Amino acid sequence: MPLPIPNLLPGELFFDYTVNQLWIGTLSNGKQQLPLDTLNGITFPDATVQTTAASMVTKSQAVNTLVPENLSIVAPAGAGTMYTISLYIASTGAGSPGSTYTTNISYMAADGAGTQVITLVLPLDSPNVVMETYPILVLGGSTVTSIGTFSGPASAYTISQRIETT
Repeated sequence: MPLPIPNLLPGELFFDYTVNQLWIGTLSNGKQQLPLDTLNGITFPDATVQTTAASMVTKSQAVNTLVPENLSIVAPAGAGTMYTISLYIASTGAGSPGSTYTTNISYMAADGAGTQVITLVLPLDSPNVVMETYPILVLGGSTVTSIGTFSGPASAYTISQRIETT
């Protein structure tokens, strides 16, 4: 018996392992799906496939900017949502001695432990790169934020950050 096909956004895929059928979303309202019958020579082994709601993603990127970058996303209501937050920040080293760019990532833990804060510090007075990825379990209905600040004079830095459901 085939699985019910969820509403798919354009380009989203859904594989129904019960009938070995792959579907792709074609309309922005998710109301039309087309089977991909032209997968010549591709077979899918029997497997347990977990289907989930569409991913939620928010991201920002800036190259050689002097403006702090902030980013946030609100978790859907419910028991909790797993997110992955990835951050890349880099400095050419042209900053004043002792100056830094700091990113504080904060969220409410789903286990009731309260507000959690992850702090990343990028020295701006020497060439540096900071790259981190964190899986976090967020309390439903709460906000994940990434807030950037300078200590000392602003100096050009590069940043790419992304928060998404996993």
